[in-house]
Amino acid sequence: MCAVKFDDLAKLWERTKHPRVSALFDALPPPVPFSGDTDAWLVAARAAKPVDRGPLISTLFEGKLAEIQRKLEAIEKWRDPRLSAALERVIREVPWSSNTSRPMWTRVFALVKSSGDPRFVAVSKDAPQKWTIRSAQREHLLEQLTRAVEELPKTHVELTKAESDAIFADERDAHRDPKPSKTPPKKGPDFNAIYENPGDDAPRHVLADALLEAGDPRGEFLQLQLMPTRAPADEKKMKALLKAHGKQWLAPFGSMLGVDVAWRRGFPAEGLVKFRNQADADRFGSLAEWSTFERLDWSSPRTDELAPAAGFIGPAFRHLQHAHGVYVEHLVRSKTRFALKTVEGLVGGPDTVRALRDSGAVPKLSALLFSDPAFRPEWVDACREWPSLEEVGVMHIYPPSLLQVLARAERSSTVQRVRWGTALVFHRDAGGRLARLEMMLAHGSYQVGVQLSRLPDGAVTELVTPPGPPWTTGDLGRTLERLSKKSAGASPSLASAAERQLELPYLRRAHVDGDTLVLSATNAARLVDLKSLVVRQRFEEPEGQIAASAKDVLVCDGKSLSLRTEGQSRTVYTSKRMRLVLRTVDGTKACVEERAGVFRLIDLGSGAVLSELRGDSVAIDDSGSRVLVTSGARHELHDLRDGSNVAIDGGPMLPSFLPDGRLVRRADDVQVDGGLRLPCARGVLATVTSTRDGKLIAVVQPARTVMYDGETGAPLAELRGARTGAFGGVGTLYLVGDDEVTAHTR
Repeated sequence: MCAVKFDDLAKLWERTKHPRVSALFDALPPPVPFSGDTDAWLVAARAAKPVDRGPLISTLFEGKLAEIQRKLEAIEKWRDPRLSAALERVIREVPWSSNTSRPMWTRVFALVKSSGDPRFVAVSKDAPQKWTIRSAQREHLLEQLTRAVEELPKTHVELTKAESDAIFADERDAHRDPKPSKTPPKKGPDFNAIYENPGDDAPRHVLADALLEAGDPRGEFLQLQLMPTRAPADEKKMKALLKAHGKQWLAPFGSMLGVDVAWRRGFPAEGLVKFRNQADADRFGSLAEWSTFERLDWSSPRTDELAPAAGFIGPAFRHLQHAHGVYVEHLVRSKTRFALKTVEGLVGGPDTVRALRDSGAVPKLSALLFSDPAFRPEWVDACREWPSLEEVGVMHIYPPSLLQVLARAERSSTVQRVRWGTALVFHRDAGGRLARLEMMLAHGSYQVGVQLSRLPDGAVTELVTPPGPPWTTGDLGRTLERLSKKSAGASPSLASAAERQLELPYLRRAHVDGDTLVLSATNAARLVDLKSLVVRQRFEEPEGQIAASAKDVLVCDGKSLSLRTEGQSRTVYTSKRMRLVLRTVDGTKACVEERAGVFRLIDLGSGAVLSELRGDSVAIDDSGSRVLVTSGARHELHDLRDGSNVAIDGGPMLPSFLPDGRLVRRADDVQVDGGLRLPCARGVLATVTSTRDGKLIAVVQPARTVMYDGETGAPLAELRGARTGAFGGVGTLYLVGDDEVTAHTR
């Protein structure tokens, strides 16, 4: 591995948490998994030295939850980059999301906290964005993860020169001079002529003759590859030469290339770049030999911190035509004009898109493909007025709304295609709409069926499917049939459908504020115009929590509460650590949890703390004047107007207040103060809402919604199921489905 003993290397990582040290552990051959049962695993773990931990870590998360918890308890004092990598994988994937898994997760986050590894700071920011678990468990895990990383260092400790020299002595000796050799004929003018003009075959023929004359086998290989047609014997000879000498010909690249390199016209033309860190990029990124490549894929960075280095692209790559996996900011900053036609990678946001467009670095760029996990459809708007750009694409396996991307791309006159991972390509049809759908082989999870189901009827004018997969069967087949159905009237508008789409996962609450329906999730909100049911405004706060009203939005970043209106922001309240629990419907107060079980009610006008309450959870009425505090099976109703406290018997589940002020409890049915008991499907989340006068009550569940008489409890109407709902001022019930709002009047 290096010139340092394994145990000393483990101690060095424990002190520095340096990614270059971690990379050495990553480069180890995969360990043989530990084969014993849990008891044997625990015995081995207690006696294991750092060199013995690999097989144990590889099977750490195998077995039942109780067994995994025992393993985690046994290694609570381990500090090992391989353990950090295993913890990171399980946090990103969340393979267990039941309530019974919570003790195990507590142990996971305890190890994260004690690891001292700064990688988890980045993990806490981007991993939760990809979680697809139920909202209650998501918030629980997010809270634990946030607390676990609070005191972690933001970066690693730098290595001393002596440590760096000792660790990388072997690597330095192997690649003492990675640049083209100065010994003839490799550094001769013929090679330089090829590197300067890789598209011209004439210098390659000259070089082939010179190498043949010098007895260099690469001359014969070059000559064979330059032949317009080859006999089977020539192909066999060419493969034999490549097998015998290929590694030597690729030696300048060191270990920076994957094993699958495609050769064309005597030189490498396609491959995989494996820059592990900035040292690799500095050492190998300027090699003249890169100039013969036509297409390169960059391997994914191990951590977000290493993304700029892992995706390095510089002037030596100026002749490259297709770059996949690059860090786009390098192109923006470069003064080089690249020949790139396709760029896929981490773009960073709409500002970088506009900067790349205006930089002149990629004058021939025809396709820009986004791999960012934080990609938003709004980024596509920055691609307008880009004359050469014909294609945009979303390549992240957990993408945002396809409808939103298509609607924005359709407004850009130059964009002719929208690519959706490896699964779909939308082309412009004869009418200029992005309505010709080409379906390909899907790889990974691009939510193909779900995303297509959200497009409007008749959105596809021509459908092209491959002969293999049964694209036209099941739910997907029915969706494609609906999308391809000819409309008797005007063609459907992607723009109008996009204006109605919510694109709001993890929806928590809905309420009516004047002529606006306010929909709130953990870190996003939508304002819907009640007349048109069009989304009037969209709020996003990926790294914070928000609660909106029709006039402003409240943002909690973990240390402060800020009220934001158009062009203005005002800090209301600050704390060392807090989580936004809710905001009252009238918008005047907010409840935050500052420590586990400690809740504070904040006046958003003055920033004053109105009340401090302790319990497991709280529910607050619309005006913030009454608060129900739950502690186990004990419940107390606090009236902040007169300071009275009333104990409530029994064990209500998910207590809340109706807009008319009545308290709602959920057990086997919905129990409303005053004696009403309304049927409700057991074990399924329900939203209970009422009109302001209490004359109508609705119980909203995914399977169905039932509207009741608010006084007698008599059922009045059965409506479609929804995620949540709220009554408007005239008794209209607005139901929020997976992606749109519908209005229902009795």
